Amino acid sequence: MFQRHSVDPNTPSELLAQSGSTSTPVIKQLLTQSVRGKAVSHEFTDRVKRLQRDDVESRDYQRDKTIERRSLKIEQCCSSLESRLQGVGEVQSHVRDVFSRIADLDDELDSLGPVGRDADSLASQADALKGYLSRLGDLRAELEGHNTDCTTMLRREGSSPDLLALRRETEALSRQACKLSERGQGRLDQIDDAAEKVREFYRLVAELQGMLGSAENGLNSQGMVGTEVEMIKQQLQEFKVGGTTSCWLSTRMNH
Repeated sequence: MFQRHSVDPNTPSELLAQSGSTSTPVIKQLLTQSVRGKAVSHEFTDRVKRLQRDDVESRDYQRDKTIERRSLKIEQCCSSLESRLQGVGEVQSHVRDVFSRIADLDDELDSLGPVGRDADSLASQADALKGYLSRLGDLRAELEGHNTDCTTMLRREGSSPDLLALRRETEALSRQACKLSERGQGRLDQIDDAAEKVREFYRLVAELQGMLGSAENGLNSQGMVGTEVEMIKQQLQEFKVGGTTSCWLSTRMNH
């Protein structure tokens, strides 16, 4: 009887020793398959290692890209916040400057002297006050622009205590500037009324001077007092007309 031997495919040399012949086709086939199996095993192991390495590299790459995207987003957010902060700071600086200028305009209006009594003084005061109102108008327009900026930033960035306080401050300054404008316009109206009265006064003076000149010429042109009744009545009537005219002009000038 033949004795059955166990064959280990991983030990081709044992197969050769047990078979007693190296030329057996089965042994050669087993040996070839064993060599190929080891090669395939090594290749599979290398491929798995490469896949694992590629997977690690891919995860590292994705992680780096994620970090890069997040870093870029953080930088953009920081830049946006800095830009907004700079915008708020600029508006605050402008509002403080406007506050100082309004205080100066208030002091300037309070320091104005009484309304003049002659044409030259009134004309000078009117020109100065018109320039004052022009500067005040520019300041009010500037305040309106700052108020619009605050409203725009509030709509874009949402409610912010600093922006709300800044808008309230600009609104308060706008009301103060409006009151100054009303006071300045009232002062200008007083100057215009006084100038109109002065012009009327000088017109009456010129009219009175003309009438006085005419009366003086009429007086000089009169001869001796008449001796007849009709002549005396006529001369008396002329004197009454001249006196009435003088009284009328004097009354107008006093008013």
